[in-house]
Amino acid sequence: MCIRDREYIKEQLQQPEGDDEEEDGDGEAQEDEGEQRIYSGQGQRQTQGQQQQYQPSKAGNQKQPQKNMVQHRHEQDDGDEQEEEQKGEEAVCEFCGQFNEGFLNQDVYDVHLWRECPMLTMCDLCNQVVKISELNEHLIDECEKRKLNRKCPRCKESVLASEYQDHVEEMACIPAKSLNIANRCPLCHSDIPPGKQGWQVHLLEDGCPNNERN
Repeated sequence: MCIRDREYIKEQLQQPEGDDEEEDGDGEAQEDEGEQRIYSGQGQRQTQGQQQQYQPSKAGNQKQPQKNMVQHRHEQDDGDEQEEEQKGEEAVCEFCGQFNEGFLNQDVYDVHLWRECPMLTMCDLCNQVVKISELNEHLIDECEKRKLNRKCPRCKESVLASEYQDHVEEMACIPAKSLNIANRCPLCHSDIPPGKQGWQVHLLEDGCPNNERN
């Protein structure tokens, strides 16, 4: 074999190795490009995922004020109802139960208590307004002029000290009964049904004959 043939064979043998290296180089470049695409695709997917997660949170934040507004309306409605109920209670006399929107005005309510309420009366000695059901105890124990009165041991009612001796000697009064049996009206001196209901029936329904506010 001649030298030229040897060189030719050597070139032929060296030729594939160079091509393989180029191909390997091209393969590595393609792999690098593929990896870059994969990394790039993952980055895009992560970015899109983050956007998708972020957008619902925005929507949630937008709905929250609506819930707060609805809750605020309910609270406001409840507050209005409570205010109306309170006004309704204030428009009712606490003694006779009469309803009058004018009672929301304190001056109007005071006039009702002072002059009109049939459950109340004015003490003739001190001019203080008291419950009729408690007038006898007021005259004996609470009135600033209680020294002018004395308690009859028979009827248990208040009697003027100046009239006490005659009252006791005459024994014309009705003996007192136990409170669980009957109340004694200090205006008409009659026995009426016991308890709070007895006073309501006598003063509001039947009407005491000696009550000037009937």
